[in-house]
Amino acid sequence: MIDSEPFISVIIPTYNGASFIERTIRSVLGQTYTRFDLLFVDDGSLDATGEIVRNLAAQDGRVKYFYQQNSGGPAQPTNYGIGQAMGTWLAFLDHDDTWLPEKLATQVQYLQQHGVDMVTCHTLVCWETDRGRITKIRVPRSRDYARLILEKNFILSTSSVLVRAEVAKAVGLFDEQLIGPQDWDFYIRVLTGGYSLGVVNNFLYIHVLSEKNISASINPETYEAQRVYLFNKYRHFYARKDVHSNYLRSVGVQYAAFGLPARARKFFWMSLKENYFNFRSLAYCGLSVGGGWLFRRLISGKNWLMSHVRR
Repeated sequence: MIDSEPFISVIIPTYNGASFIERTIRSVLGQTYTRFDLLFVDDGSLDATGEIVRNLAAQDGRVKYFYQQNSGGPAQPTNYGIGQAMGTWLAFLDHDDTWLPEKLATQVQYLQQHGVDMVTCHTLVCWETDRGRITKIRVPRSRDYARLILEKNFILSTSSVLVRAEVAKAVGLFDEQLIGPQDWDFYIRVLTGGYSLGVVNNFLYIHVLSEKNISASINPETYEAQRVYLFNKYRHFYARKDVHSNYLRSVGVQYAAFGLPARARKFFWMSLKENYFNFRSLAYCGLSVGGGWLFRRLISGKNWLMSHVRR
């Protein structure tokens, strides 16, 4: 069991977030659950980010502002924030995402009922240029989340996560050599380390995609280097052919999303070689023949359908 009202440290790393950071911070300050502080780590911003946050900190003592020289990615400032945190639980928020007002309260209630080590929720996705168009992404149901996280990063953003501070420290925080999949790497270590995950069956935050979003700006070459690094780090887990096959399929999906259908098909075929009965890989291979645009439209359609039929 957890404390009836656990103290939560919310960590927001940012770089040049002046155009949206006030919106993000106010979504935290507007939470119905109030036992938290907000640790804002400015990773060397060159715009007005610092001025905006300092003004908000002057209005609300829960906001704490830290500045450091640019590190090149979100892992290092996140780790710095964890080092400054006083909460027994940690929540993370991407600098351009926003929480719905009941996000923390709903997750704390879930923790009270289930006593897990980490909790996540479903995601509302929108584009900065079209905030009226919302896509719903649900966390898949699974009896083995430790296996599923090896196959794909089903937790879309750290903005959804609430984790015990002692667990984050026990698994070694975020890998600062990674830019993009540093969150996936963290989840792998938590879930394969024997810690438990709970999923709140609610949409509790909005994941905003924009040109300034790191995940949207990573190019295929960078993704490939990061993928190889991550695979080699956990190679021993991929001795199981079914797990390896599903992992290769998820890599192919990412390349298809990059608009590289030929490279995507390569990984779909590799997936099939590992498991001839991986019919989803076979289907995706066929979809990728139509090109990256068609593949993205079909996958978006699948996500829309699943968000409406799975309750």
